[in-house]
Amino acid sequence: MNRQELIRDMKAFSGSGFITRQQLMVYMGYKDPHKVDQYLRDLQSIRKRYFIPDVATQLHNALS
Repeated sequence: MNRQELIRDMKAFSGSGFITRQQLMVYMGYKDPHKVDQYLRDLQSIRKRYFIPDVATQLHNALS
């Protein structure tokens, strides 16, 4: 899955351009929110919501 596909899929999942830690956990199929912290560590949040293109970049880099 490339970065653009991740962005499109996460936007459809979250219903907006931002995703919460809890939503990302569910999206990735984890039961523990601590499992997604590594992808959100260096990202800036706005009211605990992360900009999906930033998250997609982190995921894409981690999976590559």
